[in-house]
Amino acid sequence: MNHVILFILGLAGFAFKFLFNVFLTRHLSSALFGDFSVALSVFNVVSAYMLFGTATSSIRFFSSYLKKNESESASTYIAWNLRIVIVSSLIFLALLALFTTIIVGLHLFHIHDIREYHLVVYFLWIAPLGALTLLLSSYLLCNRDVYLGTFFGTNSLYLFGILLLIPAIFIFNITLHSESLWLLMLCVVIIIATIQSFILFFRMHDVLGQSFSHVFNRTVSDQAHEKEWWGVSLRLILNQLVYLIVSALDLILLEIIDPSKAVVGCYAAALTVAGIIWVTQQALFQHVSPMISSLIETEKEKRELQVLINKTQIANIALNAILIVAIATFADPILRFFGPEYVTAKVPLWILLGAGFITVLSTPAAKLLAYSGNEKSLLTVSILQVTTMLISGVILISLFSSIGAALAVMTTQLVRGISAIYFVRKKLGMRTMIFL
Repeated sequence: MNHVILFILGLAGFAFKFLFNVFLTRHLSSALFGDFSVALSVFNVVSAYMLFGTATSSIRFFSSYLKKNESESASTYIAWNLRIVIVSSLIFLALLALFTTIIVGLHLFHIHDIREYHLVVYFLWIAPLGALTLLLSSYLLCNRDVYLGTFFGTNSLYLFGILLLIPAIFIFNITLHSESLWLLMLCVVIIIATIQSFILFFRMHDVLGQSFSHVFNRTVSDQAHEKEWWGVSLRLILNQLVYLIVSALDLILLEIIDPSKAVVGCYAAALTVAGIIWVTQQALFQHVSPMISSLIETEKEKRELQVLINKTQIANIALNAILIVAIATFADPILRFFGPEYVTAKVPLWILLGAGFITVLSTPAAKLLAYSGNEKSLLTVSILQVTTMLISGVILISLFSSIGAALAVMTTQLVRGISAIYFVRKKLGMRTMIFL
């Protein structure tokens, strides 16, 4: 039953994302929609970078502390997280303020109009809030609140985006442009962070109350723990950043190599539709991820974890295979929701769906490496992944434009899947595809 609910949450997340992007394409030019897609991708990368891997490492450490009722360790861990967010946000905002001062000066002296900068520049100001929402989502997941954690991790951004877009467009008749898109995203992340904070406060007020006393009052014991946390988190952030960079690299390379802005916008629509496969497979494994660190210590627990992974992977493959066939069959009418010109992205969409199924087959591999203490092996996989994306992306996009971008994604996911499965078998002796 958990699998079905999580799959439905994944589908709902895609539905919200789909409707959100359809709203935008109906009220933006394909060029501006392409710029927005790139800016949102960069925003996600920067938000994750500011956490230095702590959102991911919390699933390994914080969930284990909560399961063992080690409230002191849990509160110390949160305090450490908060210090990182505060310090990194202050440094980032100081650098961004300096950069903004420069571009404002260039505008005032009529050297470069401030309105001509890419949307990415404006979205960077929201990154600290984006980082906070990522961290709070991982806390919800660690607290065994799988459904809420999944909702805020996959659904909330686009749901609240739709809820703000509808009155903005149909009641207040606001015209969407770069400035209004920035304001929209700012309001969305503020709403998400506020709701998450209230939920966590009422559910974990004891742990949170203790953590605030540790933020600026570190003990010798705290510093000893932090050394281990830093080591794992820094390796995980490298992996997470590579993943986010690779997920955005095809779109960025396409915008750089192909001079047609319309092509970028159409490809972004194909990415939106194919993104359902990434969302549903991640949603299905949300209940497994927090358990890995506590079920990997003994052979008996490892066998229990293997059974859990097998059951989840059967549901993952079956449900997503049906979904992929359905989307491929109805690709034309789905793409027409964005506008008639977006049908040209049908072939890239088919290829991206194939790439999505490759990732479905190896979904548990990266999670097992990340949360079992094998971050170095996962880093090797990530290096192979970004190298493959860069080389194949430049070559294939130069030759085949958006189709080449989709082929580069498929090639990269194939390399990632094979290498991750190999390391799981070598390091853990576990299967990730039921039979492999």
